[in-house]
Amino acid sequence: MSDNEELEIGEKDPARHIKYSDIGKDLIVVYVKVPRYPMIKPEVNQETGEIDFTVTYDKRATKKLKKSNRIPKVDDHAILPVILNQDGVPLLLENLYLRYRMNRIKEDTLKHEAAAMLAFCRFVYSSQWENDIGEVEHMTFRSLTKNPKYGAPYLFMADLVNNLQALDPSSGIVLEDGWATSTAKSYVSCVIRFYRWLMESGYLKVTNDYTPFHSKDYEISFTNNGSLGHTSKGMKVTIQTTDIMQEFNTNKTSSVPAWQTLKPMTPLHRIMFENQLSKSSGSAKSLMYELCLEAGLRMNEVCTFPESVVRPPRSGESIIKVSISELLNGCKTKFSKQRTIEISDKLMQKLWDYKASDARLSRLEKAYNLDVPTDDNPMGNKTFDQIGLLEEQKEFELEPHGRLFISEKSHEPIAKNTLQRYLSDIRKHLTINYDREAQIALGTKPDEADAVYDFHDLEERKRHSLIPDWYYRPHDTRSTFATRWLIREHIQRQVPMEMLLDELMLLMGHENVEQTRKYVKFLDAKLLRFKNASRKNMNASMMY
Repeated sequence: MSDNEELEIGEKDPARHIKYSDIGKDLIVVYVKVPRYPMIKPEVNQETGEIDFTVTYDKRATKKLKKSNRIPKVDDHAILPVILNQDGVPLLLENLYLRYRMNRIKEDTLKHEAAAMLAFCRFVYSSQWENDIGEVEHMTFRSLTKNPKYGAPYLFMADLVNNLQALDPSSGIVLEDGWATSTAKSYVSCVIRFYRWLMESGYLKVTNDYTPFHSKDYEISFTNNGSLGHTSKGMKVTIQTTDIMQEFNTNKTSSVPAWQTLKPMTPLHRIMFENQLSKSSGSAKSLMYELCLEAGLRMNEVCTFPESVVRPPRSGESIIKVSISELLNGCKTKFSKQRTIEISDKLMQKLWDYKASDARLSRLEKAYNLDVPTDDNPMGNKTFDQIGLLEEQKEFELEPHGRLFISEKSHEPIAKNTLQRYLSDIRKHLTINYDREAQIALGTKPDEADAVYDFHDLEERKRHSLIPDWYYRPHDTRSTFATRWLIREHIQRQVPMEMLLDELMLLMGHENVEQTRKYVKFLDAKLLRFKNASRKNMNASMMY
């Protein structure tokens, strides 16, 4: 039975009309609509003189919660997850905790916590446990000892860790089913909050000989960069951690080295990808991926790429340097950091052709009342770059977005999920038609970086059988750019790759050089094998 299975609740009276075929077989979660702040209102019956009690709710408390903006879309009632045991009886303290959390977190988050508590309760109530005096008994959430590692929370965490899914580090494909590490961590965090609530509410008394975990407080200083930052200078925040979460830093759950997670496209696979992009040459989505391959843009950056930086290349200009940032031109770079990227004259010409295309301008004209450029007036009476100024003059009702790439059906910018679906379609096509598309790609003459990088193809063929022949994600275009740039500049300049790190860091928009060093480590590990296997290769001799 899935954790997400719910009871079928009757429309008229959810509390009285519950149907579920598996009730009695396992613990389950039902969802009940309840008042957020229930009240009991006593009234004297005028006929009998007895006091009648009516259940109502406190509207003032609901209004106060609305003003706090803690939870969006606050109503007088909320959906409360209730955990039932095998007999259909609600658990007491577990459900009181969920009721406590109901007015403090979003509904979706509450459902996730209910799933975490359900997993914990199923583990606890189906397990046996040896107490301090060596007696074996049924486990409950109160099964604790002097050593937290033998208590219920730790044993639950250990069970999750022992059943984690196995992932291919570079592709993220699941090789062995199990719990996702992020899910396991969030479930354990929920259980920790449950125990803290038990202790704070007086339901659980902790002593040196009876404790769920050990906690430690850390003070961290922070800087407020806002307009009133000077008023909070030297402010500190206290972070509380537990030893139970440290278990997720073991070899089984810790992430592999950053360079091992990289999956740049092999020369053959990149050519296959570029061949697919060429089938829709000039379209927004194909140009967006060309820009990612050539300039190393992130998905959010290419989706918000500004049209104001696109211009026709000048004569003799082979590389155009373009500065981007949200403050500068609306491009949403990571951490809003400004950086300068390089675009070839060929790609810049393609971008200009797309920017000035009739199809694109007509969609913008329709939405923003623009004048499409003509032969007599090449720039039009109102260019899209000027909309920001015109908006200040209140000439348009719509707020312009200034993005280069817009939908084929409207003036709206292309969203990240649209770009992801486009790559997914290409991936599906190349997986099905791999042999034919690979044969076509083999006819393309490799450049100098490809000639050195070709060894990467051989290693890719050793992948796990569950990984498709051609499998890449949008972010892999970024590592493809970085590794190809390093190899190309390494060959052309005849300098060690370490000397190129600072320059690549600026192109990639990294916070520090350590983030960039993973690309060198990736190539070092690969090129060492290439050096041993290809000593007679001209490029290898050039590099070593």
